[in-house]
Amino acid sequence: MPDLTNRLSALLLSFASLLLRPLPAGAEEKFIDAPFDEQHWIFSGPDVRPSEALDQKALRLQDGVATLKIANFETGIVQFDVLLASEAPMYTGLRFHGRDRSNYEYFYLRAERSGMKDSTQYTPVFNGDQGWQIYSGPEFSSEEGFKRGDWNHVEARIYRDSADIYVNGRRSLRISDLKTSEHGGFLALSSSFGPRFPFNQVYYANFRYGLKDLPRPEDMPQPALNASRGLVRQWRVSQPVELSTARSLALGREAGSATFTGLKAEKNGIANLARVAGKAGKKDSVVAQFDIDADRKGPRFMRFGYSDKVEIFVNGSPVFSGDAEFLSRDLQFLGTVGFKDSIALPLQKGPNRIAFVVQEGYGGWAAAADFADPEGLTGGGLARHR
Repeated sequence: MPDLTNRLSALLLSFASLLLRPLPAGAEEKFIDAPFDEQHWIFSGPDVRPSEALDQKALRLQDGVATLKIANFETGIVQFDVLLASEAPMYTGLRFHGRDRSNYEYFYLRAERSGMKDSTQYTPVFNGDQGWQIYSGPEFSSEEGFKRGDWNHVEARIYRDSADIYVNGRRSLRISDLKTSEHGGFLALSSSFGPRFPFNQVYYANFRYGLKDLPRPEDMPQPALNASRGLVRQWRVSQPVELSTARSLALGREAGSATFTGLKAEKNGIANLARVAGKAGKKDSVVAQFDIDADRKGPRFMRFGYSDKVEIFVNGSPVFSGDAEFLSRDLQFLGTVGFKDSIALPLQKGPNRIAFVVQEGYGGWAAAADFADPEGLTGGGLARHR
């Protein structure tokens, strides 16, 4: 009897591997249905449960995550219907190419922004930090009008390094550069409260997926590259520490107590600090620094951006303090990162160390710097002209 049981187990595993194997290019698309039950999904969160909506079997996903029980999803098509009630969540959508609960790609709908240019959003998630304040604009968001009180059909065509998103039969967003570099991983649906609205309501139905091997489309655009000659592309980032410790490090104290990791800026020129740092409790600050050699003493004009709060030091002396938290300046302020602030840095002739003490709260952990006139400036921090 044990031998028969082992044979049956082997056959079941073999059958499962056939189901999960991607179809060869050019093969007819075949979809696998995934009903919302515990056989197909893992439910986690305070309000995630199978339900019914508009006479359909559905998933009520008010606050939590539903993870599909498949070993790995690399490329293929994911389809589902989503019902947005009048009290709709700010964030609800598809996680994919997930390595663990803190690292994945994320496409979501912002229902309260229906009809606006940022009603959809793509962002990578690193170390639990959703970086939408770093990844903003037409490469990462699109304008979409959602149906209220009826089903919206979403299709995600996921390639190894990019994706196309369709909403109600129309291509809504082209994600030309998936940021995590994960070429496979879990699939999940998630929904969470928005910070301005302590309520939400969403239902999902008709979830299915196909495992066809999808190559990147020939007409997929290349991601935009910030090629400014004065752009700082190489940073060194400390481990997360408490704010007081980060200030001491930037002042030149406790230099031997910190470990720094090299970090390249994103293609848009912004350094996503969450790639190398995950905040934990009061340890929500890092020192992000770079070195510059100047051919003469004097002020040099630098444009910069950050998220959420920053203190800037030049050779151990503080020169700037700012706050760009979500809603910190007015009720419409999103805290998106760009080269929107500027300062004349008092550089000395020869080597200079520029340190950003950056504190993170929500929406992206970032630093960015660009010298308006890089003539006479050299050093590891500056981008090489390409």
